[in-house]
Amino acid sequence: MKKTFIIKPENNFTDFVEFASQENIDGVELLIMKPTKADTFSDLAERKRILEANGVGVSAVSIWHYGLADPAGGLSSEMIKRGIDYAGEIGADCFYTGPGEPDCDNPTAALAECYDEWESLVKQQGMELAVYLGHEGSYIRSEAMLADAIDAVPNLGLKIDPQGLIRNLAVDYPNGPCDILYRFGANLTFFHVKGLSRHRDGELEPPPLMDKLPWGEMFGIMLEHEYDGWVSSEPHGDYWDEPANRRKAYIRHTFRMLEPFMAN
Repeated sequence: MKKTFIIKPENNFTDFVEFASQENIDGVELLIMKPTKADTFSDLAERKRILEANGVGVSAVSIWHYGLADPAGGLSSEMIKRGIDYAGEIGADCFYTGPGEPDCDNPTAALAECYDEWESLVKQQGMELAVYLGHEGSYIRSEAMLADAIDAVPNLGLKIDPQGLIRNLAVDYPNGPCDILYRFGANLTFFHVKGLSRHRDGELEPPPLMDKLPWGEMFGIMLEHEYDGWVSSEPHGDYWDEPANRRKAYIRHTFRMLEPFMAN
């Protein structure tokens, strides 16, 4: 498995790419949050130069709050196509976005109708395609809806985030993510990690293995599904999200804790 972490749009790109190089982290993940036609993606050449200068790859590029099954020819479709081109040019291994929130009676059928065409576009750029679950841009908000989607689209790639499964698909805390990985792990394409500990008066979001989620069991399930892809650290929550030194500390803690599970 390979190490990566999220660089958000507001983060200093050069600073975090240099940090990845210094920490021997294989790549970075780039989030693009609900782009508009005014977004030109004009930073491509400079970002490629910075990545190459530091010997750092790109694990994934994602377009958030749009989806594959949204109406063809609309803003969502245009932005996803531009995102795919951007991801391919910058050398990403994976492109992911939402499955969509089509205004129809059967969103799963709408996803099944368009998925292979989108996957073909992504594969032509040498990447894997995945969808995120929950959040704006995704109609998949329960385990039952996920099961229906995979029945209709057996090759559906999944970006899975255990904490996100608890928050956005309402799976049981803390063991529900294990059930999802056991059931659907063959479709796992990209894996996000961030911790969650619930206490009597609130919750914390520390790095993995400093929380209450069963990370050892999850990685054991992933091994039996022969997952050998990216593991992406996502500093999350009020304490870890900012400033930069806390984000970096979170990422260091993540891989110091998880690295024994990631060895081939």
